[in-house]
Amino acid sequence: KHGDEVSIIIRDEGIGMKKESIDMAFQTYFSLEAVQRHFTGKYEYLAGGIGMGLSLSRMIMESHGGALKLESAGEGQGVTVTMVVPISKPS
Repeated sequence: KHGDEVSIIIRDEGIGMKKESIDMAFQTYFSLEAVQRHFTGKYEYLAGGIGMGLSLSRMIMESHGGALKLESAGEGQGVTVTMVVPISKPS
């Protein structure tokens, strides 16, 4: 808890993301699988999806006065997702 906000931090030790991918990750229909193929040439199975989850999640968080952020040290370093949620209604 920080003042009028609560931060929820989720970390994994998965495939990670390149910095270029983080910038694109919140775009509607973004596909991490396509980006991984483009940058690495690998065709490994990644959890499929249509690329709406992060985009919608960020819109929902921002509509309530919060924020959603991604960080990664790079490939193989996992991802940290930070959700900042206001405790009281934004003014």
